[in-house]
Amino acid sequence: MQRIVDGLLTLARADAGLLELMHQEVDLSLLLQEAGQEHLGLFHSKDVRMDGDIADELTIMGDADRLKQVMYNLLGNAFKYAPEHSTVHLKAYSQDQHIVIEIGDEGEGITPEHLEHLFERFYRADEARSRDAGGAGLGLAICKRIVEMHDGSITVESEVGKGTTFRIRLPLHGPDPEHAQRLHTVMRQS
Repeated sequence: MQRIVDGLLTLARADAGLLELMHQEVDLSLLLQEAGQEHLGLFHSKDVRMDGDIADELTIMGDADRLKQVMYNLLGNAFKYAPEHSTVHLKAYSQDQHIVIEIGDEGEGITPEHLEHLFERFYRADEARSRDAGGAGLGLAICKRIVEMHDGSITVESEVGKGTTFRIRLPLHGPDPEHAQRLHTVMRQS
């Protein structure tokens, strides 16, 4: 019950523009690696493997705690819906001045009619399964609000029988121009 109240409070504050976000440099590469490491024990309990492919030096301006909340929610969902002896995929890379994060499972997938509603408050694609897993249907709505407050977007792709992938795009905090120039010089000399 406390999680539901906390979730509703977070959404209400976000809607009213009262949810405060820290605005500091966040090493998203490190944050993702730590989140993945912290879930390994949980994944191991169900013999679920984690396949991580996280690029280095992915930095954004934002709130590390709120971003960690998003990653924990998505990794927790991937665990819930990943079958035993399967793999959860965690990938992060830069693309067009954005960081792209993909978290996917090899579970049963979500039917198309449910996909467009997944980020709505209290929405559950499968009432019985969600209730058994302890969800209230707020986690993805909270994730969406936090990502949007970081000037990003979150989408979902799913294929029944093959799994589901959540994709987050966040603005990349520009690299140090001197570092980029040194890298360019070294690459030209190679």
